[in-house]
Amino acid sequence: MTNNTFTGYEELSLSPVNGWRVVYLDDSTESGIWIDPMIGWLTQAMTIFSSTTYKPIDDQPTLTERSRVIVPATISDDLGFAEDATRVDTFWKVLAPGAPESTADEIAAEAKAFAERKKLSDELAAR
Repeated sequence: MTNNTFTGYEELSLSPVNGWRVVYLDDSTESGIWIDPMIGWLTQAMTIFSSTTYKPIDDQPTLTERSRVIVPATISDDLGFAEDATRVDTFWKVLAPGAPESTADEIAAEAKAFAERKKLSDELAAR
């Protein structure tokens, strides 16, 4: 990879789902979370992109040879397309249809753990 490229993910397919939810931590809400509907499972391939054109470069393995990830997808609020829900810093978890929402104690414990991870990450980044 050269200085003129970056690694990202290229969307390959979206498998729709119904009733699934994505949960994010949000200390600005009374409950401490916000829940978005999950629209499906997004399959992505690791891809090297040009830093100038933002298009995949030619000199890389074919799509069938690249590493793939499958991630929960939501609709982008500002652009209206499917996006990887895990890219939001406060992503917590996915709830399947019929799964109960988290209790206040579970939310508080996860918020505390998230704050500790963020503090450690910030300390490591400052080194």
